Parts: sequence; structure tokens; C-alpha cells
Amino acid sequence: FICFMVVSVLLTASFALAETIQYPDTDPALRVGELNYNTPELDLISWSTGTNMPTARYSGACGWYDGQLFVSHGRFSGVAPYNTDACEAYNPVTDTWTTMTPGPTARRMVGAGMVQIGSTLYVVGGRFSTSTTVGTLEAYDMATDTWTTLAPCTPRWAHGAATAGGYLYVFGSSGSPAANTSAERYDPGTNTWSAMAN
Repeated sequence: FICFMVVSVLLTASFALAETIQYPDTDPALRVGELNYNTPELDLISWSTGTNMPTARYSGACGWYDGQLFVSHGRFSGVAPYNTDACEAYNPVTDTWTTMTPGPTARRMVGAGMVQIGSTLYVVGGRFSTSTTVGTLEAYDMATDTWTTLAPCTPRWAHGAATAGGYLYVFGSSGSPAANTSAERYDPGTNTWSAMAN
């Protein structure tokens, strides 16, 4: 579980860095984030074992801010209560973890439902330990280590999420007997959701 989550965290951080670093960059410490598939710098990328995170989990979410990786929520056990609300930050320079303020609700399957706008990470949807699907939306301010509960979307889990133009978009959901095809847009300025075309 730990290995899986750390790989997910590192990949997320790499893509986050790729969005912010102007290539080429002369700082070797940032080379992992260049991810230009047509450059020889890829030869500089290698894997090494870092310090395990404090809370083992899977089906959680992760983000990148101010040189640190943030891991939040997920499922950590095969017995009740199953889910965790733990939020932890990893500093890749010092190879150390810091325990941050936990999220308001423990849930899993938020996966791609954790997206970033500025210094805020949005954790949307997922499932409670009772396997109840929820549309819960919580915002984590990485600069101040504080959480805020916001307006919920339509309940969904194992869904997709993305940001564009300052809005948060969510789409799809796992389900039975069929997957959900709905899509919604969240406006942080008004704390409201709008239905989009399926």
C-alpha cells in the first residue's frame, strides 16, 4: 500500500512541476519535473527509496505545493473503520513527513477527485466506510493548513476531476449496474455547482 501510494504521489508531483517549471531549468533538483519526452534530461531521472509515509493507505489523493507533496484521505485497513482522514506532507529535499490537520471526513475513492487551484486542494466525492457514496467537497489550504467544507456535488466515487479557467469540473462515477455519465462545474467564487452536458 505504501509503495503504491508513494509512486502515485511522485507521479503527481512530477506532472505538477512540469506545469510550473519553464524548460530548460538549470537547477538539477528540479529535473525530475521537466518530463519533456524529447529531451536527453530523461536520462537523469532515477528512482530511490524514501521514508515511508506515517499512514499507509490506498485510493487516496495527492497534490503538490511549495516544494512539498500532500497526501490526504484514502482506505488504510481491511477492517472498520476502513477509511482515513489523515493529511500528510512530504519534503523531498529532507526526505521527511509532516502530519498536517486531518480532513473533516474520512473517505476513499476520491482519487482523481483531488485537484488544485492556487494553494487550495479540493477533495470531492468518494465513499464513506459504510460504502455510502457522497458528493462531499472539502477545500484544504496548504498555505495555512486549514480545511473548509463547501457545497456538495452529486454523489460520485472513482470519478474524474480537473480544473480550467478557475473552475473545478467533476465527471463520471463508478456505480452499479452502470457508470454515471453526469458532469458538473464548481465555481469557488460563489460556492455553487452547475450541471454540464453529459
